[in-house]
Amino acid sequence: LILTAVLLLLAFLLMHGLLRAISHVLALPAEVRAFRQRNADRRAAIALADALEALHAGRFARAERLAREALQFGVQHPAPMLLAARAAQRMKAYERRDTWLERIGSEFPKSRDAMLTLKAECLIDQRQFDAARSVLHGLHAGGPRHINGALHICGIVGAI
Repeated sequence: LILTAVLLLLAFLLMHGLLRAISHVLALPAEVRAFRQRNADRRAAIALADALEALHAGRFARAERLAREALQFGVQHPAPMLLAARAAQRMKAYERRDTWLERIGSEFPKSRDAMLTLKAECLIDQRQFDAARSVLHGLHAGGPRHINGALHICGIVGAI
């Protein structure tokens, strides 16, 4: 009777261990996917932070490259594109800047205001004041008014 009880206990422990091992093996692909996603998110955040640092350090080509790298890691946000557009503007690569701005407009329609504000700032930097004024009018016509940034830009446009 004791031998039967011990054998039943061992059989239970063996089955329990076997079922746990099978469940871990079946869950492994999901854990690997989650690990890879966390790793990509971490690398994207590092690339974005490094791009911002490079932009402020005046290393604009590196900033644009790192922003592109952050996007390749799957960032679903317009911040890297805005950063890359500003870096391209500083390098006077206006076609690349416009490509970045168009991409923001097509992929992130909710970020239209940020895109238009940056576009107006870039046009002012190029001394294309009439074009900047028309972009700002488009910004105001498109929805709720964001007075702070637009007044700052309009003040610059109006002063010149």
